[in-house]
Amino acid sequence: MSDNEIVSNLSETLEKGAQILRDFVKTLPSSPGIYRMLNQKQEILYVGKAKNLKKRVVSYCHIQKLPNRLQRMIAELHSVEVVDDKKYMMFVMKYSS
Repeated sequence: MSDNEIVSNLSETLEKGAQILRDFVKTLPSSPGIYRMLNQKQEILYVGKAKNLKKRVVSYCHIQKLPNRLQRMIAELHSVEVVDDKKYMMFVMKYSS
């Protein structure tokens, strides 16, 4: 695979990941919560918490402003979900800073 093909493939996967996020943001409230980013094998790439879910997840859509490690994560992204377990959410929100 040539360098141009690698760059093109990365751009495509980054854009697909950003589109997944843009679509997901449309369903999010502006309330606090916990979210998980998953790859195609449904393995967790990232677990995050936010005081404003919509605002936090939108920040990942600006892929050109993200550091390389986050761009790689977005390129692997297959789905995003909000954690609904209230006890888990209370625990994470209380004990993580």
